[in-house]
Amino acid sequence: MKIGDKVRFLSEVGGGKISGFQGNNIVLVEDEDGFEIPTPINDVVVVGNDDMAKAKITKLEQAKDEKEEGNAKSIKAQLSDNTPIDTNKTGIDDEEEDYDPADKFVPQPREREGGNTLTAYLAFVPTKPREMNNTDFETYIVNDSNYYIHYLYMVGTKNQWQCKAVGELEPNTKLFVEQFSYSDLNTIAEASIQIFAYKPSKAFERKPALNAHIRIDGTKFYKLNTFRENDFFDTPALLYTVTEKEKAPETIIDTKIELPKKLQSSNTQAVEPTPQPARKPLERRYENSQSKAKYAKQILKNDKIVVDL
Repeated sequence: MKIGDKVRFLSEVGGGKISGFQGNNIVLVEDEDGFEIPTPINDVVVVGNDDMAKAKITKLEQAKDEKEEGNAKSIKAQLSDNTPIDTNKTGIDDEEEDYDPADKFVPQPREREGGNTLTAYLAFVPTKPREMNNTDFETYIVNDSNYYIHYLYMVGTKNQWQCKAVGELEPNTKLFVEQFSYSDLNTIAEASIQIFAYKPSKAFERKPALNAHIRIDGTKFYKLNTFRENDFFDTPALLYTVTEKEKAPETIIDTKIELPKKLQSSNTQAVEPTPQPARKPLERRYENSQSKAKYAKQILKNDKIVVDL
């Protein structure tokens, strides 16, 4: 800066010409009205000097080009050129991020008292319980036990069935399956749920696999009083029981054979079994008084050799 340069203020609006200096840090700026304003030298910038402006622009452009060139170089090339490495661009952090194993910890579902009774429901919840004539319904599978369950939910008739949902359900949780309207009631008139229960990380009481067939009455969906308050939803719901027993019905194969009633009432007399030899008796080929050498040919019969001991 020198006397006569045009400058402007950085911290406020305005500027003027340099009329003099006070020491090394204060510059006197003369405004349009002729008043001299003492201003810190670092609070003004020279304007109107084309050479200085061009030099400043050139310097900024050069710095930008050097930065882009440095980013384009590999880390090895930057190290060989003693070029400062931008750790933000290269993905290298000055300090490694803190690793906490708890971040990946997945807590096990909490078990509740009385939850070892295998209990599951098929639930239907109206979306507009105050407008039963103009509402849709949501289907849920409710697992009200401390067991994980693998489930298969399907609907259909006779030999034609359609899978609606299949998967795993955690303990004491419910799963949204689908949303349907009144026009879909005929397609879900018969439902079947197959489940088997287990606990993956601890010992548990074995529960037999379950196949529940549920007949759904479509007329209940038109009556508000069939949807009742429950422990699983904030709104009234229609619950169909899949199982509420301590143990699901288990098929036990009995090896004892039972005769039909017709045979049980028969007049057939019981016969005691008599022990018999396992092999047939040997056939006598000659009398004891006969010479064995004379009738040796009689021993052979039908290409079989009979040895008399």
